[in-house]
Amino acid sequence: KGKRTMIVRYPDYYEKFACIAGACEDTCCAGWEIDLDEETYEAYQKVTGPMGERLRREIKEYELDEDEVYEAHGFRLCPDGRCPFLNEKNLCDIYRELGEDALSYVCTHTPRNYLEYGGAKEIAVSISCPEAGRLVFGQKEPVKLIETQEEGEISYEETTEEVQEAEFIKTVRDRVMDMLQDRSEPIEKRILSMLSYAQFVQQHINDGTWADMGEWQRETIQPSQESAARLMECRMKSYSQLDSINERWEKVLSGMYERYMQPENGALVYEEDWKKFRTYLKNGQGELWLEKLAVYLVYMCLARCVDGMDFLNEVKFIVTSYEMILDMECFSFAGKQGMYDLEDFSYMARIYAKEVEHSQDNLCFLAEECLFEEAYELSSLARGIQEMEKVEKNS
Repeated sequence: KGKRTMIVRYPDYYEKFACIAGACEDTCCAGWEIDLDEETYEAYQKVTGPMGERLRREIKEYELDEDEVYEAHGFRLCPDGRCPFLNEKNLCDIYRELGEDALSYVCTHTPRNYLEYGGAKEIAVSISCPEAGRLVFGQKEPVKLIETQEEGEISYEETTEEVQEAEFIKTVRDRVMDMLQDRSEPIEKRILSMLSYAQFVQQHINDGTWADMGEWQRETIQPSQESAARLMECRMKSYSQLDSINERWEKVLSGMYERYMQPENGALVYEEDWKKFRTYLKNGQGELWLEKLAVYLVYMCLARCVDGMDFLNEVKFIVTSYEMILDMECFSFAGKQGMYDLEDFSYMARIYAKEVEHSQDNLCFLAEECLFEEAYELSSLARGIQEMEKVEKNS
């Protein structure tokens, strides 16, 4: 532990990111708990005047035996889930009265995500933020990772073996990103390659031969015989069990149930909607959006497996997320009657990110589903992706 020079890594579009505050059509300050780190909590105890009284009135103390409690204090949210300091113009009263330095850690850094491993800190920016979504889906060039160095506080220690494991995970993660950005193949074939590669990598991890695993030879994963509609129903069953974070998620899920889960013709409606949606994507910028979504999920999620070295299950979660987001996009497209653009695509992906990425409970639940449920076996995931590819060929 202590200060040392560390590598800082981030996707190239991150350099363009800046919060647009009150001009944003959404807000980071509603929909989930707003924790206060201990340093900020202590500082708020010393603020004088009306603002100091207001701050202390709106602070609550968590029950420290609750699951997934990271801080001892947080703000009391309004009945509509908004932060009590978020005014009617979607601006922060703490920022306006006390300045940026008075903001808590979570308020300063959201929607950024940080992962430290292998002597490096990786920064991602979540598409739960509209401006981040525009950057992720609007960039036409392949994503490149930028590395810089900075003096930072190291909050953890790693053994030599852990450093080696971290370097291995980064190497195979980067190869997956390159694979997904190989535009000589349709995006579906790239994702199928990722599934095959993940199986190869995990086998060497399980055998203890990951340090010298040799050259990967692509192998075809035999798909299950389930229909695309049946696999969609399985995803709907899983995702309907998540802790709901916002009303928009509930509205989308409810609409999908009403349209696609009818016993009479829900499956047929889903398949027809998907054909129209995939054809629309293929004829415009949609293929690029799908690539950007897949690469985003890989960068955001895949290196998290460094703790347990469960590379394959993390890839299964990524593909499950990809397929569920596309189910949501397909539903949204049907309601737009053929008029669909980057803002529409980004909006639906944002609803998913808000529901899943910012809830540890939801992430853990989905990880369990991917690990044990038959619907998320490699054969089922491959079937779903192949069905998407088949629609393109038949259109």
